[in-house]
Amino acid sequence: MKLPENREHVALSTTEVTEFDRLSQELGIFEVSEEHILHPGILTQVYGG
Repeated sequence: MKLPENREHVALSTTEVTEFDRLSQELGIFEVSEEHILHPGILTQVYGG
């Protein structure tokens, strides 16, 4: 059985989600839609920036 290709992008670990929430609050990003959160590049932008 093959998982959906976007599975890896949606199945974030609890640690990643918590860290993302913390960074989002620190950076003042309060209005982020699910679409942007689930975008494969968003974590790279946050962590890489």
